[in-house]
Amino acid sequence: MKDNQGTELVRGDLVLLTIDTPVEHPAQLIIYLNNKVLTYMVDYTDDNEVDCQKEVTINTVHYYPISEEGLEVANYDAGVVVEHMHRQKEFEVTNVDCKHLLKFDSAGLRGYSKTLYDSIQDLIATAANVVPPEIEDISAPKTAIFQVENNGEWAGVAPTYTYQWYVNGALKEGQVTTVLNWVFGTPADIYCEVTATNLNGTVSENSNIIEYNGT
Repeated sequence: MKDNQGTELVRGDLVLLTIDTPVEHPAQLIIYLNNKVLTYMVDYTDDNEVDCQKEVTINTVHYYPISEEGLEVANYDAGVVVEHMHRQKEFEVTNVDCKHLLKFDSAGLRGYSKTLYDSIQDLIATAANVVPPEIEDISAPKTAIFQVENNGEWAGVAPTYTYQWYVNGALKEGQVTTVLNWVFGTPADIYCEVTATNLNGTVSENSNIIEYNGT
């Protein structure tokens, strides 16, 4: 979706939302999440009493307001325990047109608004790798066994991890646990791709490479 200046909006943008109809907060700063468009046909009778149809489009914008309540809901949606929570999803507003939205530069935020903005942004961010994952050789005699020693370090809300092993640069189908049993005596370069997923998306990072010499 674009704002009233023609700028394409993406998840996490700071936006000024204004609405024509009477609402509790007719203009407010929000963090844009996404929009969903519903199009359907409506039957009506024109001035000449002729039965007609017209296409109606409803555009719904999902967002978090830059407010205490917005932060509370963002925490709840991210899986953080919030006592006495009365909402269970992001905010939404319907019948939104481009004229109702204006992208703002977050650098202009100051004080408490900036604190709220940063806190919500942290909650909606995808996981980001800080330290790559590590694998180790745990082979016993006459075996070739490798395992993920640690998942590395990740920023972002509560990621879960999945695994995919690679041998000599080629993906090993079905090898999706933290342990790889390789063919003893067969040299290979081995690493594991660790994928971190939270409610906001998925990011992958490769481990170190072990150069197995076959012994």
